[in-house]
Amino acid sequence: MSNRSKAREQVVQILYLMEQSKLDIEAALDFFQKNFESYDREMPFIRSRIQGVTEKLEILDKHIEKTSNHWKLGRIPKIDKNILRLGIFEILYCEDIPKSVVMDEAIELAKKFGEEKSSKFINGILDKIANQPDSL
Repeated sequence: MSNRSKAREQVVQILYLMEQSKLDIEAALDFFQKNFESYDREMPFIRSRIQGVTEKLEILDKHIEKTSNHWKLGRIPKIDKNILRLGIFEILYCEDIPKSVVMDEAIELAKKFGEEKSSKFINGILDKIANQPDSL
C-alpha cells in the first residue's frame, strides 16, 4: 500500500472522528497523532484533504444526496459518507489526480472499512459524479 493510500485511510478515519466527536480539525489531528500511528511525511496531504472536505462539506453532501437517488444523508453509514466526501472532493477539486485513481482508492477504502455492499454503492456514486461533475 502506498503512502498516499495510507494517508487517505487516515483522512477518512479523521473525518469520521470529527463527525462522531464534533472535534475541530486541529483537535482531531492532534488526537489522531497522539493515539494512532500517523504518517508525518504525508501530513500536508492529510491536512489539505481534511480542510478541503470540511470547507466544501455542504456541496459534497448535496452531490451525495443527488446521486444516491435522493437518499437522506442519515441513511448512509458514516464511514461510507466520509469515503464519498473525500472521493468527491478529489474528483471535483484535485485535477492533478486521475479520476480512476480516486475511484480505485475509494473502493479500496470501502472494502476495508465499509459494509459488504459499500464498495458497489460508492463506486456507483463516484462514477456518476466523475462522468457528470456539473450535475448540481
